[in-house]
Amino acid sequence: ATEWMLTELRSDNSMQQTTGSSNEFNLNLNDLDMFRPHASIPAIYDYWYASYQNISSANAVLANLNVVADENLRNQYEGEARFIRAYHYFNLVRLFGPVFITTEVISPIEARMKDRSPVSDVYELIMNDLEFGADKLPATYHATQLGRVTSWAAKTMLAKVYMTLNQLELAKNLLLD
Repeated sequence: ATEWMLTELRSDNSMQQTTGSSNEFNLNLNDLDMFRPHASIPAIYDYWYASYQNISSANAVLANLNVVADENLRNQYEGEARFIRAYHYFNLVRLFGPVFITTEVISPIEARMKDRSPVSDVYELIMNDLEFGADKLPATYHATQLGRVTSWAAKTMLAKVYMTLNQLELAKNLLLD
């Protein structure tokens, strides 16, 4: 719910209408709009927290895949969880630069003790997760399963990652596919 404040509000796609308001919410929006983020803006904390909650959920799925007997279904669940994890890390690294990486279920106390990883390490994890999804996820689903992550979604996001990293030939190859 707060992602637009950290992305779209700062772009030319939207603008802050009530720039003269002294309401705290509007003052925070003004600061985000003018690229003056600070730690007391609730939207920043909320976004960070929600992203890591989703990463934690994806890691919990990945840690328990051994209960799925069917290999195709196990690959699908792993691909979906890794796509979701990659999605959140991709947004986090673009917004915050170095962020801490976790690929297992950890406690909030353990999370607070983690150091931020270099941006290159975050992108390596993102690309590995999306490459897995591109390779293992189905291209389509039955009509009753619409909305699930497909290999095409993983390839498209991977192409966006490549474009972000200025690896345009790799992106082009995926997009032409």
